[in-house]
Amino acid sequence: MINLILTKVCNRHCQYCFAQDMLNQAARNGSQFMDRALFERALDLAERSRAHEIRFLGGEPTLHPLFVDFAQMAHARGLKVITFSNGLIPPGPLAFLQRCDSKQVGVLVNINDESTYSAGEYAQLKERLRSLGNRVTCGYNISHPDFDLEPIIRLVPELGLYHSVRVGLAHPVVSGHNQSLDWRQAPQVARRIIEAARLGDSLDVLLGFDCGFTLCMFRDYYEELVDLRINHRCCCQPVLDLTPDGKMWYCLALWGHDHCLEVGDCSDLDAFRERFEKRFEVIRSAGFLDECPNCKFHRTGQCSGGCLSRILQQWH
Repeated sequence: MINLILTKVCNRHCQYCFAQDMLNQAARNGSQFMDRALFERALDLAERSRAHEIRFLGGEPTLHPLFVDFAQMAHARGLKVITFSNGLIPPGPLAFLQRCDSKQVGVLVNINDESTYSAGEYAQLKERLRSLGNRVTCGYNISHPDFDLEPIIRLVPELGLYHSVRVGLAHPVVSGHNQSLDWRQAPQVARRIIEAARLGDSLDVLLGFDCGFTLCMFRDYYEELVDLRINHRCCCQPVLDLTPDGKMWYCLALWGHDHCLEVGDCSDLDAFRERFEKRFEVIRSAGFLDECPNCKFHRTGQCSGGCLSRILQQWH
């Protein structure tokens, strides 16, 4: 699969956003929307790579004027479209998503703390979620240690959403200009995740980790990771990101790093990945923490030792 950054335009201003540097630059100059020609090249690349799905990101991808056209073009190639959205979706794209079944589309909606929305925005968000039903998986990015997942977990049965919540960590971008989680707070974060998972387990709402977690965060909770049915993925295997300027990134959190590729540099996604992984192999092997080189989970590839953006900042 491949992440297509359809637009650098967004209708929210999340302080932890790992695309923040890219969005700020776009506000000053450069193309803010992926054009049709580049999108078609991306579809060709996905087809050569035998991908089964393609992901739309931004900014807010549903703000792209050709969002519906692009999704239909992907469907014509037999690709499922996963849209990563903040949920404040314009009427046209919303109506299109409502018409599609869950085999054609999925929508991952990142939800922030209710206090960050106006009353009207939060009511609109809930209305959008309810209208999309089980096409929606909710997500939450942890950027501070006193977060509360309970309201999001309870939205799932209330609104008839897919029975899983994606939990991510707010990692620092290369410039360090975004709000990110202080790793010294990791034990507190782990405890609150386990507490949330207990509630989720009772409601059959499962938690799944996005990349960047470490297993050692949960050393006091190893048994509960399994018992509470948490999908505890702790390996850094990002989906490649293609930005509107035709550049391919190993992960958008690394935007601005001196190593990126052009969309025409490789024949398929595996070849892109091999080049990126060779480039970052040595630094990634160090891990983020001092204990990573001697960790049994890190040695056997069960844990990547944290987000690559954190590792780069730690050792450079």
